[in-house]
Amino acid sequence: MFWKSWRSKFEKKNSSVQVNRCVDHTAVAEKFAVHFTKAYSCNNANCADQLDKEYVETRAAYSVFR
Repeated sequence: MFWKSWRSKFEKKNSSVQVNRCVDHTAVAEKFAVHFTKAYSCNNANCADQLDKEYVETRAAYSVFR
């Protein structure tokens, strides 16, 4: 009786994922890829280049044995 009650409350019978009314796994994965590509792209190419140069310079000067 306990497990029947548990399953009725916590186990989901339908585990399909829907993103923007799309349920195809390949299409959903593509939608996530497009979203995160946009989210992690730079807004300003010059600023991104400057930050990259600063990172490379800082990393080159880093020493574990200080």
